[in-house]
Amino acid sequence: MTNLAGKVALIAGGTGGIGEAIARKFVDNGATVYLGGRNPDKTAVAAERCGARPIALDVTSQQAWEAAVAEIGSQTGRLDILVNAMGETIPNTIEQTNLDEFRYLMGINAEGVLLGCQAVIPLMRQRGKGSIVNIGSIIQAKPTGNMTSYGASKGAMVALSKSIALHCAQSGYNIRVNVLHPGGILTDMLERAVSNMGMPYEEARALWEATHPLGRFGVPEEIADAALYFASDAAGFTTGTELYIDGGAAIRP
Repeated sequence: MTNLAGKVALIAGGTGGIGEAIARKFVDNGATVYLGGRNPDKTAVAAERCGARPIALDVTSQQAWEAAVAEIGSQTGRLDILVNAMGETIPNTIEQTNLDEFRYLMGINAEGVLLGCQAVIPLMRQRGKGSIVNIGSIIQAKPTGNMTSYGASKGAMVALSKSIALHCAQSGYNIRVNVLHPGGILTDMLERAVSNMGMPYEEARALWEATHPLGRFGVPEEIADAALYFASDAAGFTTGTELYIDGGAAIRP
């Protein structure tokens, strides 16, 4: 039931790490996948790697969302799945952060999800069915003192997702909205964060991995497997749900 044959998906923020892994997983399971990104060259290269179609998308722009969805609709006549995989982080404490940084992260991690959902719901309603998968973070459940703005933006995204899920269900749209919360996942962004911890890389990595009870970082494909479930008909009775793929980090003491 996780086969996506005949379905059309848009992966926003899909040009690296988790987003690209999800795009590849969806393609491998039969979907036509559009990979959205701001950088045309980077997007085209990533799309070619995973068998997707590149599409221009600045997730902070309402006009860009509307244009991307309109283009997909004109080419395929449908859009069954949206994955909001975009994410940006700036390490800061409450004393270090500033309003510009806060608004920047909220614009990508929360407002981008708002704009994406607003853009895709009309086309999904025409089909009478749809699935929206939003990528959150363990940080919103297990806050750290130096990820103030990032944690706030992901927490806002969770509340937004549940509100959208309830609205779509109560309106009879048959559009499901669910959230995946990765723990430490081996992506370029994580590697940079480990390298910036102010200690030798291997020592820093071991320290961070130890915060996951399973004793390791995850890999993007493990997030992609969960996204495939939420996107597919196998999750037809699931909406407004949060799923942690975090090696047990959310339940650690």
